Amino acid sequence: MEGATEPEALQHRAYYKMGLFVYDNAKVVLVLTLILCGSLASLMTLEPRYAEGYGEGDLESVHGWDAARIGFTSENESDSFSFHVLFHHPGASHEDEAIQSAMMETVSPMAESEHVSIEYPWFTNEVNRTELVSSVNPEWTRVKIEVNLDRDGSKALLKEHFDDLVLPDDAPEGMDKWVTDNLAIDVTFDLTLKDELIQAELLAAPLTLIILLLVFGSLVAAGLPVLSGVYTVLAAVGIVTGLSYVFDDITVYANNIVSLLGIGLSVDYSLFIVNRFREELGRGRDHRTAVAMTSATAGRAIFFSGMTVIVGLMGMLFFENTGLPSLGWGGICATAVALTSSIVLLPAILSLLGERVNSFKVPFSFGVDTGEEGFWSNIASGVMKRPFAVLVPAVIVLMLAGSPFLQAEYGITTYKALSPDDESRQGMELTDDNWPEYISNTALAVFEIEEGVDPL
Repeated sequence: MEGATEPEALQHRAYYKMGLFVYDNAKVVLVLTLILCGSLASLMTLEPRYAEGYGEGDLESVHGWDAARIGFTSENESDSFSFHVLFHHPGASHEDEAIQSAMMETVSPMAESEHVSIEYPWFTNEVNRTELVSSVNPEWTRVKIEVNLDRDGSKALLKEHFDDLVLPDDAPEGMDKWVTDNLAIDVTFDLTLKDELIQAELLAAPLTLIILLLVFGSLVAAGLPVLSGVYTVLAAVGIVTGLSYVFDDITVYANNIVSLLGIGLSVDYSLFIVNRFREELGRGRDHRTAVAMTSATAGRAIFFSGMTVIVGLMGMLFFENTGLPSLGWGGICATAVALTSSIVLLPAILSLLGERVNSFKVPFSFGVDTGEEGFWSNIASGVMKRPFAVLVPAVIVLMLAGSPFLQAEYGITTYKALSPDDESRQGMELTDDNWPEYISNTALAVFEIEEGVDPL
């Protein structure tokens, strides 16, 4: 009787035939998938058009803000976004020539742009000077920088010069500065998340490789899941960047879910593919049959697993103006690319590698287990012999790990989500301390009145 794992039992299935097709056209498939990855990754060169954390969809507050902006802006005025550079000059006044020179030189990189207007405290009339000079302590002053571009253009310009806004070397001793306010906070979030994403991947990649080396016992086999993870993250981030031009609810947090799911699913799915292929080779299959069997078994399981994840993530798309659709889009993109790379790219690479997938053996590793007496088989057998002895401690550990969720407190993202030592956050906190009269927790009500009706 034919077993379920014999080629004769699977050769009429679509996934088996797909494996044969990939093997027969391995070089073409490999080149096309790499070109596709490069094309999608190239979208990362675009400046993302991320929405704010609360979304920009059909909200009354969004419509009200747009109405206020249009109704109270003259035809000669254009959209603009501003931020402040906060200065502390202990023991000196903003009217001192040395202080003024240092402040002007600090903001000079922004002053070079034709889209920027700068308001200095010493050029401001007495009525408006309190906005730039603290009434609590005049040693604290601000320079207001207004960018006459839309939000995306303003953020792009500030990103370009953010690191250039530094005090000159000849600044008075003790003088300090902070680039802060809403636009600077937005830019800081973007730059921080980007840097942390890179750091996380630089940390995760070598750790993942070490674990895979111990599991597979081969440098080549261990490198394939890492390659799949890199492919997934690059392509998925590019897709998310492109989607930010199409949908108005893609936020910067989409990239975080791409990194999280992209690396995790790619490594997970790749483990199935690579391990199954090596097992088939260990059973004496020829390379073509091994690839086909891998696609018909592990490939099929991965496809349905990935589609289940995608369907689950699609539920997040219905929570408009919450930030959840952004996470949903990021997760869908990451899962779809991880799925494609695992069932298309990896089989093509394995077709070309063949037995060389076991090259560069690593000592003290688990290696390939094709029998029923290996390390993983012994673990499974032990669990089945004593299910409750394993189940009870596992449930207790999981409940303890999840217990902090019971004390979770939710709220909107503010500058306090940044690190306490972040320049923009410190600037906001210092501004609140020295300009308490500008701390506001108000709501703006906008009324639309028929033409000709006296609003008073």
